[in-house]
Amino acid sequence: ELAVSPIAAFSMEVLSSAARDNDEEPAVELPQSVFPHLVHLDVRRRNTDVCRTVPKQLAGRRIDTFAGCFEDPACRELDDILGLRELRIDRSRSSRVETVAAAERLIECRSLRSLCTADAGLASAYLSRADPIALEHLDAAVEEAEGAVRCAFDAALPSATCIKVCLSSQLESAQTLFRDLTSLRRLDVTTGILFAEPRGTFWNSLASASRLRSITVKTPEALPPIDPSVVCPEALESLRHVRLYSTSMMESPLTWEFLARLPNLSVLRVKVSYVSAAIAAAALKDQKATPRVFHRLEAFDAVAPTVHEAPTEAQY
Repeated sequence: ELAVSPIAAFSMEVLSSAARDNDEEPAVELPQSVFPHLVHLDVRRRNTDVCRTVPKQLAGRRIDTFAGCFEDPACRELDDILGLRELRIDRSRSSRVETVAAAERLIECRSLRSLCTADAGLASAYLSRADPIALEHLDAAVEEAEGAVRCAFDAALPSATCIKVCLSSQLESAQTLFRDLTSLRRLDVTTGILFAEPRGTFWNSLASASRLRSITVKTPEALPPIDPSVVCPEALESLRHVRLYSTSMMESPLTWEFLARLPNLSVLRVKVSYVSAAIAAAALKDQKATPRVFHRLEAFDAVAPTVHEAPTEAQY
């Protein structure tokens, strides 16, 4: 007789399988008779799909958190998992996700509060079709979804407190970076290869993000600056940590004006060049008469990949 485990949270990482080339990979088994209290499950794998049958074993069980891959390309296993709140979908070696079908199943997960996936097609199909107003955490690659009724970036996320997004592919129809970001505390933006620079209105959604505490942008691709005439810096009283590793953003005087006017900025880390330093000096020249410019700044970190000339006194 098998012992009953009291474990509620279970995490495992399978590095590889011992199956030979012609053998079928063994499957991880998590029987309910042994794990009746399991509600949080994270099954990571490398170079193997031995965890692919785990979601099927969760049918009829109330699971708060699942992280792993699915055997069915349309993620049909989601239909039978009850009360799912946090989901991470990993890529499967043996099958490709059917993005639209899987997105429709995600939409039916009414209790979903957190979604993490590196599959840009899946995340974009979901965001362009769903009404994810209850989503609190989004960590995903996002692009323009083909055949969608609306752009994925037009989704309203009023409950989201943390968004980590990798911008992927074309963003021509994206007016802003999502909408209704009234609960947002943390925003991390990276990019894949972008075929065109996003519109100048891309950051306008931050105008409603009055609770934002931290923003990080890290990309070699061209992104527009945050326009202080649209996104009022003085309204972002909670924003204390800013990291901007974007050459195009730092070479715009609008970005430097936005930063200088943030009332409680305490940590600033930026990527600078001789050009951006000169632009900053010129942009902040008129701001120096205001005693509150950077008055709460405690840490400043300037990353300069290549230094051809020493900064001038004005640039300092």
